[in-house]
Amino acid sequence: MTNDPLKIHNVRRYSSVHKSTTNLLSNDPNEAQYSSPDLQSINSSSNDQENLIRFSIRSDQRNPLPNYFDKIISPPNHSQKQSQPLSNENNRVHPSVSVQRISRSSTYRKQINIPVNDQYRRSRISVPQELYRAPNKLRRRVQQAQRVQQHLQLQLHQQAQQHQQHQQLQARAHQQHTLEVQQSLILVSHLMINNYMFKMSLIILGNDLQWNQTGAVVVNQFKNAAALYIGTNDTLYVSDAGNNHVQQWSQCATSAETIAGSNTSNSGSTSTLFDSPDDITFDKYGYMYVADHNNHRVQRFPPNSNIGTTVAGTGTKSGALTDLDHLAAIDVDDNLNIYIADIHNDRIVKWASNATSGTVVVSNSLIDKSYDILLSPSSSNQVYTSNSDKDKVYIWTFGNNSPTSTLSQVNATKNALAKPKGMVFDPYGNLYVVDSDNDRVVMYCANSAVGIVVVGG
Repeated sequence: MTNDPLKIHNVRRYSSVHKSTTNLLSNDPNEAQYSSPDLQSINSSSNDQENLIRFSIRSDQRNPLPNYFDKIISPPNHSQKQSQPLSNENNRVHPSVSVQRISRSSTYRKQINIPVNDQYRRSRISVPQELYRAPNKLRRRVQQAQRVQQHLQLQLHQQAQQHQQHQQLQARAHQQHTLEVQQSLILVSHLMINNYMFKMSLIILGNDLQWNQTGAVVVNQFKNAAALYIGTNDTLYVSDAGNNHVQQWSQCATSAETIAGSNTSNSGSTSTLFDSPDDITFDKYGYMYVADHNNHRVQRFPPNSNIGTTVAGTGTKSGALTDLDHLAAIDVDDNLNIYIADIHNDRIVKWASNATSGTVVVSNSLIDKSYDILLSPSSSNQVYTSNSDKDKVYIWTFGNNSPTSTLSQVNATKNALAKPKGMVFDPYGNLYVVDSDNDRVVMYCANSAVGIVVVGG
């Protein structure tokens, strides 16, 4: 080995630096690009100085340096320059060479893109080969980030499963609640008449699924209760056609609250009045729809509002598709389509949301004298109508002007319906019909044409 102090110093300072695959200075003293004149020249270019600094910083990828490093300065002609010599370096460096201490900046700025592997739970996470050559500290950070990412993926999967289970439980609870309401509270109108004051009878279905044949009168303040609806929290809504208003009975309430129409039984055609409201129903957003019979229109009311908006009909009776003529009953599907029994026009009209005219889906003279209309729970293109004049319940398929099926037979001594009026479905597809002239409630099981008397004679 040579006795040149510069070469000795070069070997001591850079001998532990590994070669890099990037375009860096070599640590081999025999290579031309690593010559001592570049290190000795005080007037060397800034690029050479930057390369020296960059080389030391990049060396930190493999062999970490302290918080500073020493840059060798050799004045030309071996003239002595002022410098800040290190405490123990003077004994090891030639007197003509001075050492300047340079503080380090932040190191290892190279970015590594980590590929994402979805199979975290069963397969090994792939890592770039250059990561294995990175410092241990960086490798630990990357591995920690991968573990966090794996945990987040697993957590998202678990949250999706929990959300799905929660939705299933909610649907099951809603179905059970609906079953309890519809099977335990069957409110029957037009069964008892006393001085033209219509009463409602409460029929209770016990836990043993046996009907209680004795009803309890819960409401007797109506002049002509045409229709009713049981909403959320077991709230009862009644359309009193004789008093031209809709009233609400909350659970355990002792008196009714008028929520739409007149408080004094006055009729009218304004947005706050009715003229014989014959039917009510609600959509999935809580909006109330009222069949305003003598005003030939359908009024819609937002929740907690008594101001209605006409959504079907113009208030003028005619056979045009923009008008209605004494509608009797309505129903609304999940797409907010309104189905109307336009009885004096002998037709069932489908009125789309925000439409200005309707579409005739069934046309037949049997529509006349229809009292109620219900959408089929098992088909999106069928409706049921109760005809109090023909003593039958008709099932209609859209586009077919003849009834698909007819319900009238009852398995009892009085073996036929007499003026059927109100109807309702339970969650299992069973149909309940108010057989008004026989003072009873008849249930038709799904896919059965023979009714069973569940209340009354």
